[in-house]
Amino acid sequence: MNSHGYRHIFSRKSYSLLRFDFCDRTLFTGSDKTALLPHFGTYRQEYLTLESILTDIKLDSNRQSKGVVVIGEPGTGKTHLMMRLAKERLLNNRLLFIRQPNHPKAVLHHIYSRILESLIQSVGSATQLDYLIINSFSQILSFRVTSQKDQEIIKALQDKNLDALGAEGTARKREYWQHIEKRVGEWWAGHYSSGGFALAILKGIIKYCSYTESRRKDIATRWLAGNILSLEESELVGLPNWGEDLSQEAFSLEAISVLAKLSILDEPLIIIFDQLEGLGLPHNREILLNFGEAIKEIFTHVPNSLIILNMFPDRWEQFQASFDNSIIGRVSQYQIHLRQPDETELQAILRVKLMAVDIPLELLFTLEDLEDILGQKPIRAVLNRAADYYNYKVRDIPLASVKENFHKLDSKEKLEQELRVVQQQQQQLTQAFLSLMQAIQEPGSVDLTKLRQQFLPDVIQLHPQNSHNILEYLTLKKAELEQQYSNLPIISDYDDIGKLKTIAEALNHIKPIKLTHYRLGKRVLPEHIVVETDKKNYVMGFLQVDSSTTSFTSRINNFNELVSLHPHDHFGLFRDQRLNEVRGRVAKEKIAQLNNSSNGKFKLLTKHDRISLDLTYQTIIDIQNRDLDVDLESALKIFITHQEWYHWLFSMFGFAKSFAQAA
Repeated sequence: MNSHGYRHIFSRKSYSLLRFDFCDRTLFTGSDKTALLPHFGTYRQEYLTLESILTDIKLDSNRQSKGVVVIGEPGTGKTHLMMRLAKERLLNNRLLFIRQPNHPKAVLHHIYSRILESLIQSVGSATQLDYLIINSFSQILSFRVTSQKDQEIIKALQDKNLDALGAEGTARKREYWQHIEKRVGEWWAGHYSSGGFALAILKGIIKYCSYTESRRKDIATRWLAGNILSLEESELVGLPNWGEDLSQEAFSLEAISVLAKLSILDEPLIIIFDQLEGLGLPHNREILLNFGEAIKEIFTHVPNSLIILNMFPDRWEQFQASFDNSIIGRVSQYQIHLRQPDETELQAILRVKLMAVDIPLELLFTLEDLEDILGQKPIRAVLNRAADYYNYKVRDIPLASVKENFHKLDSKEKLEQELRVVQQQQQQLTQAFLSLMQAIQEPGSVDLTKLRQQFLPDVIQLHPQNSHNILEYLTLKKAELEQQYSNLPIISDYDDIGKLKTIAEALNHIKPIKLTHYRLGKRVLPEHIVVETDKKNYVMGFLQVDSSTTSFTSRINNFNELVSLHPHDHFGLFRDQRLNEVRGRVAKEKIAQLNNSSNGKFKLLTKHDRISLDLTYQTIIDIQNRDLDVDLESALKIFITHQEWYHWLFSMFGFAKSFAQAA
């Protein structure tokens, strides 16, 4: 069989092509559908435990939420177990993946935003939110059928055929959906309090589900996220604008509660917190503590949910030491410890992987190979070692990550190999010396940055296997981000500035970076960070709020004042280009003022900019969570030393472009 036939059998978790759109979490596995098979008896009891907890929640008259901590070393299959749960339960249960929060002031809003993003992802011909509403609303209307209209609506909902309620823009459709809104509002008032945001959120959910046009759905989604709309957008979807003083955290908690209460009429929600390892880092201490308080609030106010935390054993110990007993007691009502499967189970997993190419396990691997592969821990290491063998046998990639007893060379072969390496190094050094002499004799004739790399290879040189793994990961992850770009996410200043802070803290592994924050009395500034360098300070901020609001104009006005107060700093204020265009006269004047200053710029984040930011951030998070098995410094050096991956963002952290071109 040629190399193409084997290509993605043993791809590492962090860079497979398989994606679950509905989970806000990319699971990288071996090969297409075989990766979802139950792998025979592996973790069967653990899976049955999760199912039994879901049953307990559904049978509980109070529908109290329950917490589970799934504990396992990196690569033991925690996320895979969640994917198996998704595959088996998604048609009924709403399954929601929440990535690590990155800003202490917006933990609940982060959780709700990720829940909403998951709910609006398609599952078949509709979204998770559509299915939740279809199932819940059909139950609500069935409690009291009083008219022919009720019967027609119930039938359309039960048939999952919303088109039967009328075409977009017709009087029939408006009449049916107004009736649904009225009946659902009456039901809510009879069962829950009519105060707070709940009824408004219900109306927004109904509006979202009633629209088939993508633009109206996008606008309704942003409204559901608590974003202020332009007057035109508000009128288009028939939703009143939120006030600029809206408490995002209080709103988010109530919105999650509304979704959970609706799910009582359907199936329990499954809320999975994954990739939490970064919260244990010292600079994320405040986020960690606020995360604990947010989880406690969710258990108090959100019913009918199974809340799962995927944790490494040492990180779980840290969480237990950081949170009070009221939090730990709720989160860890159940604990599931993932063990290392035995050799029989591991062989079964490998055989499942090989089903895609219909080749026996014994034909690809010798007994010696299997002994080495199956001796690895945890499961991911087994698959990685199998991948190393595959790369060596099929693609001639050196076995750099494999022990010396792996395909041993005899003494003569070792000596010959070492001699070739020494000769190659001598040739490179001789060539570098000749180039240096030419540069001295003929200035401008030699690329000095490349010459510098020849004499100082340690600056950017990576282990070949590390470099291969990182570049393969970046290529596939970038392609994934490009594919997702047109699906407008919920964009917030807090989330984006949290990404920048995470990147800055990671770059400390290469050179010290000092972060600070400016204040302007009690006036509200755009979310920003100040990066102090030897030459000047770089101030990077985000302004993603609607440009027609007073919040936009007042914050950019305050930012402009900072620019004038710090003439030696360089300021950049960024806004995602996918958001609504800035049209207001005053807002345009403030942008022009910033752009006309000698040390400030207002910049729209292009597709390339957004993908570079998110790619850098996700790479760091995947390494922290050991989903990408490389060291952080090696990955960051790829970004700042390879022209293909270098972005102007790194220059604002003190890594000049000329340095990047050294590669």
